[in-house]
Amino acid sequence: MKRRCRSTGLTVGVTGPTGDVGKALMRALDLSEEVERVIGLARRPFDPAAEGLRKVEHRQGDVLDQAAVWSLARESDVLVHLAWLIFGSVHKTRRVNLEGSRNVFQAALDNDVDRLVYASSGAAYGWSRPGARPQQNGAPLPEAAPVRGTPGHYYSTQKAESERMLAELTDGTDLSVSVFRISMVAGPSALSLVAKLPQSAAWTRTPHQLRSAWRALGVRPALASTDVSFQLLHEDDLAAALATAVMGRAAPGTFNLAGPDRFTMADLAHALGWAFVPVPRSAVAATQALAARLPIVGAQAGWLHALRSPLEMDISKAEHELGWSPRYEAAATLAQTVTSARRRRLIP
Repeated sequence: MKRRCRSTGLTVGVTGPTGDVGKALMRALDLSEEVERVIGLARRPFDPAAEGLRKVEHRQGDVLDQAAVWSLARESDVLVHLAWLIFGSVHKTRRVNLEGSRNVFQAALDNDVDRLVYASSGAAYGWSRPGARPQQNGAPLPEAAPVRGTPGHYYSTQKAESERMLAELTDGTDLSVSVFRISMVAGPSALSLVAKLPQSAAWTRTPHQLRSAWRALGVRPALASTDVSFQLLHEDDLAAALATAVMGRAAPGTFNLAGPDRFTMADLAHALGWAFVPVPRSAVAATQALAARLPIVGAQAGWLHALRSPLEMDISKAEHELGWSPRYEAAATLAQTVTSARRRRLIP
């Protein structure tokens, strides 16, 4: 039997090390005295040495490749599953996210990995219909709340289904499993929050001369949204919580992770220096129904659920049981994210 429940000299296998969550975790693991080696399985090439990472090695591979995942698990004391396809068709995302996750979970069992750490999402709870609250009496959702997902939002339903799959595979086994339901994430290397905005995508395709002309004229992009607020987690706060589970410093379980406060899209527009256009929540439902019928939008219209009703998680369990608390408020996280994205010329 390989399982030794080690807490030092660890080899940690990580799927999805190049994403918004993975980059910060790689840095945290590289600095940890308990970790001896980190193997990052990723489709995209990356150079750990160029990032100043001494213990990290890149292994080209995909979670759909059972042999690659099995090999990763065989060499790992702890397996961290971060890989997830966020944008794409329902068919493609389902294949990568659910078949790929099953490969990782099964490989952890087959190879007697000590600990499995899975990055899920608060979206697994699902958003309520307009006028209803997902949380009783408006209180933040605890980990005991049902994980149902939101029909019509593939990301939400796939996260919920992946958690059920994990429970079915591991219940009754001696594998130590920690699941983290995470809010939005941002920070200096977690740039999707701003880089994936349509305005940013258009900016990166705009010729340099036209960009200069826009700046000279003082043209500002506009961000249109409702007044719904969101929880936001700094990448380093997230990495600290994940590292606690990786090292086995606390009992396994399911934990909500989010920052200490909330932000709105108006706050994001202010941080970006953009104009903000308020949109009534009632208008989003009609827009969503229309957008879902457009081939160019299709399943992506499901993301508009987040603009129709809030979803707030209770993070007290993570604070008490992990000895963890978020250090960064939303305003500081947004400021760092915008500064980094603008320095890399990813946003106007």
